[in-house]
Amino acid sequence: MEKLKSSQQRDISLEVDRERGLLLPQALTQMNSVYEKRQVTAGFKCPALAVHRVKVSFKDEPGEGNGIAKSFYTAICKAVLSNEELPSLANILPKREGKKIKDKKDKKEDDKKSRTTKIISTGAKDNKKQLNSEAREFVPSHLLDERDSRSLIPHKQTLGDRLYPRVSKYYPTHAAKITGMLLELSAAQMLLLLANESSLKHFVDEAYKVILANGGEAEPMDTSGGPSEPQPEEDSDLSPLFFQPDKAGFYSPRTAHNSPERINCYRNIGRFIGLCLLHNHILPLPLCRHVLKIIIGKKISWHDLAFFDSVLYENLRQLVIDAEQNPGQIEKYELTFELEGEDGRGPIELVPNGATISVTAANVYDYVRLYTKQKLIGTARPALRAINEGVSDVIPRSSLAGLTAEDLRLMLNGSGEISVDLLKQITQFNNEAGPNEPQEKITKFKKWFWSLVERMSVSEKQELVYFWTSSPALPATEEGFQPVPSITIRPVSDNQLPTANTCISRLYIPLYSSKSALKTKLLIAIKTEGFGFV
Repeated sequence: MEKLKSSQQRDISLEVDRERGLLLPQALTQMNSVYEKRQVTAGFKCPALAVHRVKVSFKDEPGEGNGIAKSFYTAICKAVLSNEELPSLANILPKREGKKIKDKKDKKEDDKKSRTTKIISTGAKDNKKQLNSEAREFVPSHLLDERDSRSLIPHKQTLGDRLYPRVSKYYPTHAAKITGMLLELSAAQMLLLLANESSLKHFVDEAYKVILANGGEAEPMDTSGGPSEPQPEEDSDLSPLFFQPDKAGFYSPRTAHNSPERINCYRNIGRFIGLCLLHNHILPLPLCRHVLKIIIGKKISWHDLAFFDSVLYENLRQLVIDAEQNPGQIEKYELTFELEGEDGRGPIELVPNGATISVTAANVYDYVRLYTKQKLIGTARPALRAINEGVSDVIPRSSLAGLTAEDLRLMLNGSGEISVDLLKQITQFNNEAGPNEPQEKITKFKKWFWSLVERMSVSEKQELVYFWTSSPALPATEEGFQPVPSITIRPVSDNQLPTANTCISRLYIPLYSSKSALKTKLLIAIKTEGFGFV
């Protein structure tokens, strides 16, 4: 990729506001405009957005160098990972592209109406079981003795034991009744509930409504907030772009209506990924493992599900174990190659006529493989495809050959831990404190600095690195530091704060009179949002 970058003479220049509501529309609009112009002139020799460097300037802020570009990528990632609604994207597409997409969208809507009519005329069969207010209450296994008549058949009792504590979080008073109601649902619905928290909440809330409609008492409010609050609509085109499936800090595209503007957001995210790979910048966008594998062109395996949804992975793994150890048991689950749509949406067939094909010990591996593919890709396919296309707008697909998902994560996100030892090893010091300052004092000052850094919390270390380099993480290897971090020691002054030139990854620190003064001033400086450019 270094050869590709060095062979380019063109740059991308962006001017944006730092505020999220303006940053996203401005950045996307300008990137689309650059792409439209370059697509005509680039030809087939190289991708349209392969450029020598990206110049970014924030309005009302000084500078447009390398450090500002890194700060821009950090701000963009913070904006797209936000759990707030997106700002208006109405005018981000070039007029010519917008018209072309509108024509395709109109045709797609016509096709959709046709398919909907067909589904309505052929979809009379409905195997979904309804919530029954007369279902008997569930009794957890630890409250039963061996001959208790209230126990269920083994697999139902096991499912109930898994559901009961999760239901109790939402409606503790009615947990036994609601769990009993859920256990009367079909096995396919049950598997969905165990795998997806939002679907579980949907059915639990519905069960609670049924209880109230049949004369049950309302759940008392408690200090934790009482019954679950209704969730905001998640399929709006302005809903957040990403979500954390397993709350483990990794993100996956969020399903929505996929308007051209929303899909264009994902394509530009792919372009930013490509630009950071091309220019060896950190991009603090921690994507799920399967998303990274799709970017590098690797096949998805069902083990990737463990990094996306550990609960669902464990349930499917247990299903396979049951099929191997007791082949006849699996048929009691009444599973078919049709899945319940999430949040009350319509069913999804994994294969043609999947509703009529039972899951058996002979085909359980096919079921697990297709279930995984649907869960990881499924409705997110347009977004994943757009991210892939965006990467290809900047770098050739061949440049990613041979990488693993872990390799790509390190290249994009850097090392998750701020290694003080690595910083010590590569940081260069420049002494501008003055000729009259003894070397012993300079050496002591360096020891003060590293001693303070070693005692910083994880978040403080990230703030320091961000203030210093405008990236919140360190590159995975020493070769990734461009330029090498440095510290310039300035003349004695306890009245000045440290400053930074992020374009060259350099800190400027006055020679403070004491270690406590150094600590106080350094912490004040790194907590600020702006940069002390010099």
